[in-house]
Amino acid sequence: MFKLTGILVLFTVCGCVYKGGAVYVGDANQPVWQSVREHLVSPKQLADSGLEIVWQNELPIKQGESLDKLIILGDKLCVLSNRNFLTVLNRFDGSIVFSKVFAEAEFPVIGLGSYQDELFTIESRRLIEMNPQSGADIRITSLEFTAACPAVRNSAFFYIAGTDGRIRAFRAADMVKMFEVGAPDDSAINSVVAEDEFVVFTTDTGRCISFAANASKYLWQFDAEGGIVGPLAKNGDSVFFGSKDTYVYRLEAATGKFIWKCLMGERLEKGPDVAAKCVYRYSRNKGLAAIDRASGKILWRLPEGKRLIAEAGDKAYLASGVDGIIVADIGKSERQSGISIPGVSKYAVNAIDSKIYIADDMGRIACLKPTK
Repeated sequence: MFKLTGILVLFTVCGCVYKGGAVYVGDANQPVWQSVREHLVSPKQLADSGLEIVWQNELPIKQGESLDKLIILGDKLCVLSNRNFLTVLNRFDGSIVFSKVFAEAEFPVIGLGSYQDELFTIESRRLIEMNPQSGADIRITSLEFTAACPAVRNSAFFYIAGTDGRIRAFRAADMVKMFEVGAPDDSAINSVVAEDEFVVFTTDTGRCISFAANASKYLWQFDAEGGIVGPLAKNGDSVFFGSKDTYVYRLEAATGKFIWKCLMGERLEKGPDVAAKCVYRYSRNKGLAAIDRASGKILWRLPEGKRLIAEAGDKAYLASGVDGIIVADIGKSERQSGISIPGVSKYAVNAIDSKIYIADDMGRIACLKPTK
């Protein structure tokens, strides 16, 4: 697992502040990078593609351990290892907020979510709620069922879908189960999103269903031709999902009104990544497609593209299948440049702003940003 020292080092070098592995740039207009460790990516190489380093950090890890996922939750960058060790960083300056073992290495962990003043996850048959500043457990609730997908919550309830095709609604204040709901055909649930007024979930048989947030009252149902490939994505007033019928769908979240569907021409394996201008969807044989968010039309495909990293103005930054970042022009349907970064294997999907988060298996993490 990651091993943190109890020593805090703080000094100034050439206008930069170094703190526990991260270097902070003193002047954003004249970025300076001085590091006691090897760069994850060359600053000059980044400059040639219109990018610069915001910060870099390095997390010591044990032999046989590696980084598994980078997840953005609000102002936090959550880093999970393959042994269920969690490190939470301030994603704007790279400083470590807390680190902890949040599940035994051999236990399955399902998702990591946040709501206001807490982080939460499901480990085995337990819902674990944590303080986002200290990592201390706030509450651990035993579940009498096995969860099928990550837990979600709103101001009043937690919603947890079980492998039995039922969603249980627990009152957040005391974790008393208030009601449960499932699909009319009792199909397996693979994704859930929650708002204060309604909840939307999808199933393996192609159902997208909404119910009232405070009762087992169905609001609407939309049926796709094939099973839905999770996770369901809610962005703005819409929900987006991919289906085994090879379409990506956009519906109005509150009413279920159909907005568009886009034919991908190949069976999908994951849900779409949704940003301000485009919806991005990967398929194994055709690469990454950018779908215009408004019209649902495919703008372009990049065979070497794998996933969205971030959008910035008219540019999209994409993970490639060969250890690098692709810079694409959204409107001109062309690749502008590529950055080869040997060893980089992990990327965070950032649909919030233009920050780019990358990491290698050895624990080096960097935050990049466009220079213009």
